[in-house]
Amino acid sequence: MLASGSQDARIRLWKLHPPAVCDNGNDNENNNDTMNNDNEEDDDEDLIEEGEARMYIRYVDCKKEAVQIAVTLEALLMGHEEGVTSVRWRPNSDKPCLISASMDRSILIWMEEEDADDNLDRIVSSGMHGGTGNVWVPITRVGTAGGVLGGSIASSLLGFVNVLWSYCGRQIVGHGFGGALYFWSRADVDGDVNVIMGPSNVDHKKMVQSSAMERWHAAPGITGHFRGCSDISWEATKGMYLLSVGMDQTCRLWMQLPSSVGSDSGVPRVWKEVGRPQVHGYDLNTITCIGTGIAREKDRATSVEKGEMLHRFVSGADEKEARAFDAPIHTMELIKSLGGTSTRIDTIADREERIDRAFIPSLGLSNRANLADAMEEGAEVGLTKTVTDTGSTGVDADRDKHDEDVPVTSITQALPTERDLGVASLWPEVRKLFGHWTEMVCLASTAQHWKETDTDKAVVLVASSCKARDAEKAAIRIWNVEKNVCLDVLKNGHKSTVVTMSFSPDGGKYLASAGKDRRLVIWSRVASNEGEIVSFRLAAIVESAHKRIIWSTDFCSVDSTILATGSRDGHVKIWRVQEQEESSLPVSGNSNVAIEEIYNFQPLCKADKKVEPVTAVAFAPRGMTMNINGMKVRHGIIAVGVESGLIEIWAVPLIEGDWSAAILHSIPVQDCHLGVVKKLAWRPAKENEYELASSYVHYSSCDTAATVVAGSCEGLVASRELMT
Repeated sequence: MLASGSQDARIRLWKLHPPAVCDNGNDNENNNDTMNNDNEEDDDEDLIEEGEARMYIRYVDCKKEAVQIAVTLEALLMGHEEGVTSVRWRPNSDKPCLISASMDRSILIWMEEEDADDNLDRIVSSGMHGGTGNVWVPITRVGTAGGVLGGSIASSLLGFVNVLWSYCGRQIVGHGFGGALYFWSRADVDGDVNVIMGPSNVDHKKMVQSSAMERWHAAPGITGHFRGCSDISWEATKGMYLLSVGMDQTCRLWMQLPSSVGSDSGVPRVWKEVGRPQVHGYDLNTITCIGTGIAREKDRATSVEKGEMLHRFVSGADEKEARAFDAPIHTMELIKSLGGTSTRIDTIADREERIDRAFIPSLGLSNRANLADAMEEGAEVGLTKTVTDTGSTGVDADRDKHDEDVPVTSITQALPTERDLGVASLWPEVRKLFGHWTEMVCLASTAQHWKETDTDKAVVLVASSCKARDAEKAAIRIWNVEKNVCLDVLKNGHKSTVVTMSFSPDGGKYLASAGKDRRLVIWSRVASNEGEIVSFRLAAIVESAHKRIIWSTDFCSVDSTILATGSRDGHVKIWRVQEQEESSLPVSGNSNVAIEEIYNFQPLCKADKKVEPVTAVAFAPRGMTMNINGMKVRHGIIAVGVESGLIEIWAVPLIEGDWSAAILHSIPVQDCHLGVVKKLAWRPAKENEYELASSYVHYSSCDTAATVVAGSCEGLVASRELMT
């Protein structure tokens, strides 16, 4: 039999009869023409007699005889509500079994319905493989039953585009419209693990009967961005997780987990998506983590709240406002259970100030803090617990009935499924930052260079920029997210879109900004007797700092006076920003801040191009000491990403002298990106900032090909740990 599916939501089973020699070619041609004319007039299956041939396949065999194969419609399967995208026959099965995938978010398993045991005996004894004339019915339905009506792809789960059996017929792999891969495994009936494998000593009658009593259990799938990834940000304090945003309108939370429960350090660790804090209606362009939590713990006794709570971030999309999100209790408990423990992660105060879960309303853009608010907008939200089972026993079976019977042998089984990621792992939106004229482009925060010793740096500042074609719209805004206040608007610095910004690691004393106008601008924080008032002034401007657009800038974590910029002209420039005496040379901006270029180098990975545009630069949180001509010279470690997707690690001297930048390592091509490197970010360090001998330094990067890469450097050797 041949199975076919179509956009009319129906599946047709075609029976190919044995070849027969044509008696009279002309008569057969006339009959075939008549049949074709009838089909043109009546194309409804109900008007065609059962067993009537729909098509003849004619060919000349090796004996030069005209042979024809009659094709008849064996069965018409109706069960899906939308177009059928894939059909597959089950391998290693003595009785025909068909699986189908559809855009209605379901996968159905079909078999012929039997009425009596004598029919089963007849099938097993005769070795029939279909064509018995019985009714085909769906015996099992798996897939996703949740989602948000009218939401984006990441929350509405728009069905399956393909489905496959494993070679033994005991596992199912589904390919979702949003790019995710879903997995289901068959649970054995009565402890018989060989029901489908079918060895010689298995009761075939029982095997046929058990197919209609199968239980299927879902496992966490392979997920990730299905469109370009635009920005990434590590959790600010210890780098417990990595957040990424992209053109698929989602923010995703990644964690590095052991591959099994109770595993030690020798067991390989894998990266998994464990949450989807934001599912938006616009493409997400930028993100920054802001939660440090130090000042809030410190001032708890006086009820003074100065800093940001742990596990908060701000994101910007193709809209005029930025949005701040706070982790719910459900996510904090999941992070703690997966190994991201912290002394401040689950305090009583946190539970008082956080909600349990967030909900996304139908056709809405803001994650709501409670279900009642979401239902006001007509949301139809389906939630499940963290450990879920999207399988079933029959069409209408309870999906959570057998969860407690499934032993958790791998930590990945405790992760949310794709359905829960898109609906039940959302973070509530706590702030909206209004003020920009156009769509958001870039965000930066003082928490990016946060260290455990920074207990006095309570207030976390966030800088934001938007698309601009004139000086007025190119203004940068400084925010106190906790109080939802715009502290300052930085004007007269840029003439066009500000693409990149970076705060200095000394509590945000300086803010560097650059963009399409090729200007490098330094803003200096103004000291104030009143600690609550924060303002910046224009300190220095470097006109035409590069020949082309400046894509990236970053302050050095181990020396707050060192700044790096990367441009489309293919150069990486290292600058020194420092205060100067009045007797020093004057600089733009009429201030006492001087900025000078001290090093300039080009990446070595140019391929066939004369110039390889530099699209991302990032200083590592720790430095290193190199022996040069018997002298110990401090170096900063900087990662450089280019347009071709390659990444290089360089060492930059932090003191002036007859030195030059030196390349430490080039990430192998097979471990790099397929698209343009959009962002590089180093994981926050815990050890001494200059020691790198035996400890790992983790980095991450993202590109326009929907790829997020996490890797590590040990000494002077870099290796990839994950590509997803």
